[in-house]
Amino acid sequence: MNKIGRLLALASVVYLALSVPASAADKPIEGRKLLLRDPVNPGQRRLQFISKDLNITFGSNGDSDTPTTNGASVLVFNPVTSECQCMVLPASGWKLGSLGKTYAYHDVAVVSSAIKVVIMKAQKLKIVGVGAGLSGVTLNETQQDEIAVHYTSGNGNKLCADFSGLSIVRNQPGAFLALNAPPPGACAPEPAACTPCVPPIVP
Repeated sequence: MNKIGRLLALASVVYLALSVPASAADKPIEGRKLLLRDPVNPGQRRLQFISKDLNITFGSNGDSDTPTTNGASVLVFNPVTSECQCMVLPASGWKLGSLGKTYAYHDVAVVSSAIKVVIMKAQKLKIVGVGAGLSGVTLNETQQDEIAVHYTSGNGNKLCADFSGLSIVRNQPGAFLALNAPPPGACAPEPAACTPCVPPIVP
């Protein structure tokens, strides 16, 4: 290959490297609270997840990745039984806060999914789900050994929390409560039935 050919080849490599976006990564986070309720009346089912983690970043593609354009997704699953539910949150439900420091999702009538509210800002993620649509993870077993929550905004990092062991406070049929779970060593493998759980593809 002559000198010109080598220069053209090098230029092509550089162009490809610059044109391919950096891939998102799995990002374990602390789980401050996870509440799941599955009473006799399915309309009273409830999900509440809270994470307050210093490593949750806002305003960068790494974690927040503009859900107002790219949407988001929430995956709740039991790594032991593989019960799971993937809930996609369309871009139409998201708004950027007036100060530009918070993304908020609202679907009061839970039409798009069972998720009613999501608040995402620096160092905090809160997810609330309600109603009969929360049907993927049943609480009819004697107890739950482990529950994981994965959240992805657009093409951003997958934020992963895992509740098991000493973090579990209440563990019985119809109710699961866990508090202050440390970040897992790695994101739990997602059940095949709910894979991939990703935000909607935007043309």
